[in-house]
Amino acid sequence: MSPDAAVRRIAIAVRSLEKARRLFETLLGGTFAPPAGGTDGTVRSLVWRRGPAEPAVELIQPLDEDGAVARFIRKRGEGIHHLTVAVKDLEGTLRLVAEAGGRIVRTPSYYRRGGGGPVKEAFVHPKDAHGVLFHLVEEE
Repeated sequence: MSPDAAVRRIAIAVRSLEKARRLFETLLGGTFAPPAGGTDGTVRSLVWRRGPAEPAVELIQPLDEDGAVARFIRKRGEGIHHLTVAVKDLEGTLRLVAEAGGRIVRTPSYYRRGGGGPVKEAFVHPKDAHGVLFHLVEEE
């Protein structure tokens, strides 16, 4: 990964937001809030963040039984679904990932962040990253 990479979010797949929220708020302190940008409609989520410089913890509950998060829970159970890592140069980072033997699950695409501009993203296959799905996002 490039030296300017930073973990932004740890997403945890759960069956029940309400049940998970109670335990995680007890463990982490503070409270979870809905994400500022909403979701893609396949999950409900809540976000916890201690401060702007620290990674967020996001609880994600599937709404679509055929969606990626529901399939993840059926196959692996509840747990860490992905790490979101911000990079300055997504294309350059993807070249480094490929050189290191990593495959890209979803090629670079864009999504809108909380009413802001488009964000470029890609995913690294978890089989090549020791079971971790990396969600790479390009930040300026």
